[in-house]
Amino acid sequence: KVLPAIQAAVARGVELVGDIELFARALPPGQRVLAVTGSNGKSTVSALTGELVRAAGLSAAVIGNIGEPVLDALAEHEDGTRWPDVFVLELSSFQLETTTGLRPIAATVLNVTENHLDRYSGIDDYAAARMLPGSRVAARSCSRLTSSRSSANITR
Repeated sequence: KVLPAIQAAVARGVELVGDIELFARALPPGQRVLAVTGSNGKSTVSALTGELVRAAGLSAAVIGNIGEPVLDALAEHEDGTRWPDVFVLELSSFQLETTTGLRPIAATVLNVTENHLDRYSGIDDYAAARMLPGSRVAARSCSRLTSSRSSANITR
């Protein structure tokens, strides 16, 4: 649930910006980002994706919810240090709530199960935080999600 003070600020037009949004805004043009989100398996898939990128001969930094914070990764490159060829970014639903400008070259929503229902009004609200259709993470590789409840399907 959102704190009343934050709700009031947003209602007055104050932009709520999180670390992922700051990261997205600071990236140099053309920087490749792969995004991974979902209820379960994010760290495994993010780490594996980083290894696959490296096996393809590219440099990769696996960051975000998995370990190294995104703003620390940015700070490492402020001095002109070469950027990795690809950032593999693990994203939680909480991080995605304040993200509007991230444009990964590819993204996936691994799954959506009934997690964090103390924060979200239900499975559909939680799935919406993961999908963010249109303006946020463009889950190009994901055309359909099925929750742990067989009757709840979310189609993009």
